[in-house]
Amino acid sequence: AIGGSVDENTPNMSPLLNRPRSPASGEPEDQQLLLAIVSGILQNNPMKRMKNDYDKRVRKGRNRKGFNLDVETEPSEDDFENCRLFLDQIRNTNCVSQNPFRFTECECLTSSSIDSEQAVEYLVYFAHLSKGIRETIVKEKIRNAEQNKNDANGRIGVGTCFYNLPLGTSKKDVRLCVQSFRNLLGIGMRREWKRLKQSAKSGEPGPIIHANTGNRNRVSFAPYKEAREGMQDFLENLVSHHTEERATRLVRESLTTIERGDSHVIHLASSNTKRKLYEHYCYQRGWVPGRTADGSHGRVHSYEPRENDEEEWPIGSISLPVCSWWSFHSFWKKEYPNLRIRPQSEDICDECVVFANQFR
Repeated sequence: AIGGSVDENTPNMSPLLNRPRSPASGEPEDQQLLLAIVSGILQNNPMKRMKNDYDKRVRKGRNRKGFNLDVETEPSEDDFENCRLFLDQIRNTNCVSQNPFRFTECECLTSSSIDSEQAVEYLVYFAHLSKGIRETIVKEKIRNAEQNKNDANGRIGVGTCFYNLPLGTSKKDVRLCVQSFRNLLGIGMRREWKRLKQSAKSGEPGPIIHANTGNRNRVSFAPYKEAREGMQDFLENLVSHHTEERATRLVRESLTTIERGDSHVIHLASSNTKRKLYEHYCYQRGWVPGRTADGSHGRVHSYEPRENDEEEWPIGSISLPVCSWWSFHSFWKKEYPNLRIRPQSEDICDECVVFANQFR
């Protein structure tokens, strides 16, 4: 690998970089080979992996009892070694633009003002910050670069932006072009960079604000709220008027199907299913759920209106909003965990209750 142990199959980069380039005729063959090598190096950028690993550990451990952020997200020796190798490799080439992927004339990474060990320490430190702090730092760097950009004639506010990172001795700032700034910090996607620049230019402090921040939640959206309230009324009606008494202990003991510790459970008749009850809920509100090829009900907006009925659904009746099957099922599971459909077995029918009463 470049920057590590070099074998006889690894191309010598110095002659490749010294070859003249002709934009009109495209890159020379050896430059194309070098570009392919650098492409592989950037695709395996350890900064992206370290940032993703850190964010993943924080997400998984946030709600776990005993989670220690400092201990469980501490950088490993491999993190430092991989980052050191990555830095050594990309410092052997000109700066690389990713959009489109090509070499540029800039050679800021070859600057002697960069202290390799200090650079490695900063990159590992940066990758192990929270996403919000990382975004805040990058936005501040972008603002500073925009304010201090200048052209070859020294005119302020026009020309090229240079971004400062503390990669020098004693954490001294080193000026980098935009390509190297993004490559070092693992900001590869054009969309991510665009969002960071837009947020920085807007003057908003802190990390990027999500586009839906401050917008009305869909739960408070009138049709959804009405459908949710109707769903709650439907389930309350089931609890109040359609639950069954449990079979007596005598009958259950005689059939060796004793249940203990579930006296809080409320049972509906075994002839019901949750899907049937969902269809009944929709039917009461004026809709007939469809069925797709995979057995699901499909989207709510594809449901057919209920046919008119002189007694229960006369002409002129207005269909009310309904929730999807998945919302119905999730709401039942979360808000009514003790409301269950009795399994079909011998000790739950009316005859069993009559039989038990005979022994009183």
